[in-house]
Order: sequence, then structure tokens, then C-alpha cells
Amino acid sequence: METQIINEQTVMIYFDNEISESTYQLVQSTVQYIKKQNHSEITEIIPSYRAILIYFDNKRIEGNELLENLELNRLQNESDARTRNKRIIQIPVLYGEEYGPDLAEVAEHNHLTKEEVKQIHTRQPYLIYMLGFMPGFPYLGGVDERLHTPRRS
Repeated sequence: METQIINEQTVMIYFDNEISESTYQLVQSTVQYIKKQNHSEITEIIPSYRAILIYFDNKRIEGNELLENLELNRLQNESDARTRNKRIIQIPVLYGEEYGPDLAEVAEHNHLTKEEVKQIHTRQPYLIYMLGFMPGFPYLGGVDERLHTPRRS
């Protein structure tokens, strides 16, 4: 774990430079650890795949002092996120035609039928690492490699 002062109102906590469930769990447990401390000068905590951005009121505390007060060296790797009940969200999916114009492209690229793509895609739950650039856009982990398709140019 590394920390960095980004500017006069934000600090960043970095974890392993990888997208993995173990790094995700560490990020989530650290967020819970920080929230439990209830630092009133923290205004927002934003987790990502491998880091946590913390906004704070710089009229009440400086970045270095905040990082010291967080006592991250006392953080235990026991994750509240691992032990609490995980929420499963059912998302209905429509494939093909106007609702899924990429279905044929994914099938062709991976030498699968459209039906095989649907079966592979819906056979397991996915971990939502974070919500992204658009409201409600989830970054999912665990997508079967047989469905990996390059981005469009």
C-alpha cells in the first residue's frame, strides 16, 4: 500500500497494480476501515479497482495529517467486505438486433454461435469492481475469456 497527496484537497491510497478480486477485497475493507473511523474532515471516499481517492476539507486538516490520523498501518487484512453478505443483483439482458448489436461480432470473433455466447455470458455471476464513467455503468470482473473481444477503433 502506498499513499500520495494529489492536491490540497485529495489523497490517494494505492494497492497492487492489478485487477483482481483480492485487490478489490483489500480496497473494500480499507474503505470500511476508514468509514468506521468517522473522520469528519473527510468529505468523500471514492474506491476504484486498485486505489482509493479521499476528498477532505483542507480548512480543517492537511493531507499529511489526515494520512497519519487514518493509521493505515493498523489496518488488518480481515475484510468486512469478505464477511458481510454479498448482494446479488439480477440484470435482465436482451441479445441481438437493436438490443445487442455486438452479439454477432462477439460470436464471429470467438468462433462461437450466438447461442453459445448467450450461454457463456449468463452462466455465472460477475463481480462489480466499481461504477464508472457513466452513471450506473458497471466494470465487471470474471468475464469468461472465450468472450473477450477487442475494442473497436
